[in-house]
Amino acid sequence: MMVDIENALNPYLQLLCSKKVIVFGAGSGGKQALSVLEKLNIKVEYVIDNNEKLAGEKIFHYSIYSAKETIGNINFDSYVILVASIHYDEITTQLSEAGMKEYIHYMSAWGQKRKNYYHAGYFSESAQMKHEKADILLFGDSVYSYTSNDDSDTTTLNEMMTSKMVLKNKVEIIHSPGFHLGVFYYILNALIATNRLPKVVVLPINMRSFAPIWELNPNQFSMETMNELSELMHHLQYEIPNSSIAMQKVSFDEFINNKNYYPGIGMRSVAEILAWSHINKVSKKQSEQEYRTKLLYSSHYLSSLNSENKRLQVLKNIIKLCEEYHISLFTYIMPINYEYGLENFKEEELQGYRENIHYIGGLLEDGKENIFKDYSELITRDCFRHHNYVVEHLNQFGREKFSDKLAHDLKKWINKKAFG
Repeated sequence: MMVDIENALNPYLQLLCSKKVIVFGAGSGGKQALSVLEKLNIKVEYVIDNNEKLAGEKIFHYSIYSAKETIGNINFDSYVILVASIHYDEITTQLSEAGMKEYIHYMSAWGQKRKNYYHAGYFSESAQMKHEKADILLFGDSVYSYTSNDDSDTTTLNEMMTSKMVLKNKVEIIHSPGFHLGVFYYILNALIATNRLPKVVVLPINMRSFAPIWELNPNQFSMETMNELSELMHHLQYEIPNSSIAMQKVSFDEFINNKNYYPGIGMRSVAEILAWSHINKVSKKQSEQEYRTKLLYSSHYLSSLNSENKRLQVLKNIIKLCEEYHISLFTYIMPINYEYGLENFKEEELQGYRENIHYIGGLLEDGKENIFKDYSELITRDCFRHHNYVVEHLNQFGREKFSDKLAHDLKKWINKKAFG
């Protein structure tokens, strides 16, 4: 990563040497940027961050200040802000609204806008020509990107896994908010098309992605990626097997008429959920928000998994693809706030969720080439970004605990397989 930053900054050394430099970001990206800048003999004034709790602290020997206060009190023309954070879109908006211009007053530590997914040159023509590829490829969704507003340590899960997965094998993490099994399937096919298949794929399964709501618009946050991958493979004259399954979405009528039983709320279709009335459904001891959260938990996790579910069909295609190309699969169920479920549902109402996991595990039975891990009940509710809401995003304690467990299990399995 530091080599990437150094190479990316080389064309901008004149700009960085001509102004006072501020590093925006006190996480691992900030640390990497500071190390590179010191190596290049570029003086850094200080570090700023949007996390107000970090103000007054130090990163190495550099003081950390509030980004909001600093931006409002500096002469833009005397400084250049080097953004060393994955939250580049939000920070760009923040700096632009303050009157700053990109490549004049601020720029990314990676030389250009750094997107959260595979756009780091991984599918560039130069990378394809060099046949650059990872031995071990980890996929991820928004859980890999997001932190909590209350975190004192804003190191993302992606950054934690990057630091903990230091092996002799080359490791790559491809992630972005909205990524799901369909996107992962497309990426795997793109790697086949460019002759850069990994030896191991680490596949996360977010159980919420099987919920009916995903069928309505599964690619809401990933359509740009899907389209770009489609264009790449069209250019390479490569046809993705069963590509329509990964892209397909249902009509609104199909969506609301989806028939399934949702434990704990007594509803049997999405239409009933959309038409719920808190006057009739909410007890005197339960607020509207509490009932809504329970409704979401049931509709996201507890309904029985239908064998015709499109996301499930994509999973089967991924398994088939990996078998065909002799790729080992490390598949895991991502953590959920199971303690909320225990508090708000009867044991028998939670049975459907566990049966769904058992069914998926049956597709991915442990063997010579594959391993399946269920982390759904790994961490407690105080490790989530929101303790009493339906979200898989983790706070700093959850990210640390989960990354420790995932990295430990993954390295143990890889070492046992003794990949070359």
